[in-house]
Amino acid sequence: MGERFLIDTNAVIYFLGESVKEKELEFLGDILEKECLVSFITEIE
Repeated sequence: MGERFLIDTNAVIYFLGESVKEKELEFLGDILEKECLVSFITEIE
């Protein structure tokens, strides 16, 4: 089993709004392409 990440609401908002630096945007994009988990609360928000 590889690395897995729990994605936070703020990370999703910043990623979608592209309000982070390009390096961080690429890192978040890589994480989202891999297996990641989104909490139930994040899905509701």
